[in-house]
Amino acid sequence: GTEIEVAAQQLRVDSLHLAGVGDGRLAGALGVSGGVSGVLYAVGHPAYDTTTSKLFMPDLEYDVGTRNMLTGSLAWLAGDAVERFLRANVRVDLGPTLEEGRRLLEQSLNRELAEGVWLRTEIRAGQVHGLRAAPEALLVRAVATGRAEVVLRPRLDGAAGKRGAVHAGR
Repeated sequence: GTEIEVAAQQLRVDSLHLAGVGDGRLAGALGVSGGVSGVLYAVGHPAYDTTTSKLFMPDLEYDVGTRNMLTGSLAWLAGDAVERFLRANVRVDLGPTLEEGRRLLEQSLNRELAEGVWLRTEIRAGQVHGLRAAPEALLVRAVATGRAEVVLRPRLDGAAGKRGAVHAGR
């Protein structure tokens, strides 16, 4: 949990759960403790830092319901300091998820296309070109680079059932 001091009160972010809200933004439910315990809700458009492989939300701000509740004894949470802190510190490491996606893509592409025709691929790298939050998922647009080859293993008639291998492509 990351901590911030606001108006002489400590606030600790203990958890973060993200969900798409349908207009390209993500909603974040932030479990907090310290000067107050509970859940704060914030929304923002996802962005991707290519140097760290992390998702962040540069326009992250409290949602309307949370902002309306921050009155009276909770007014200290409504200040800009907490939102600035959240914009600077809410980061989600997508590196492991993207690597798993690369591995699954490569696994799915390496297969027999037709009898005696095989596709062999190696996905060397991927580069994220954009993110979009949909209600059911975070959609990542990326370009993958690598190599592929088609391996032909034709059945040779009259060759006592032996198969030959012919490689094509790159």
